Amino acid sequence: MKAEQSRLTSNLTKEVGEAAYSIAARKARHRPGVNEKYGQVLRKVTASNRSAEAKLRVLRAYRLRLVHEYCQDVLEEVYWDSISIQTL
Repeated sequence: MKAEQSRLTSNLTKEVGEAAYSIAARKARHRPGVNEKYGQVLRKVTASNRSAEAKLRVLRAYRLRLVHEYCQDVLEEVYWDSISIQTL
């Protein structure tokens, strides 16, 4: 099942080529920055003298903030791309 799915996906990619808009590249471009930011905060929080519960709460809240920021960044880029595509 998995092999057939990947075969169909690759065939579709070959057929459509440059005509299709792929958001995966835009998402991948923003991902390293998010990972780097989270890693920095993780190191700072781990080194702090807070309780384990407080550390987890801070990390959970920061992850939510990062996800929101990531989505906003990707959507902003896609929005500007869509305007360019629509004007063609």
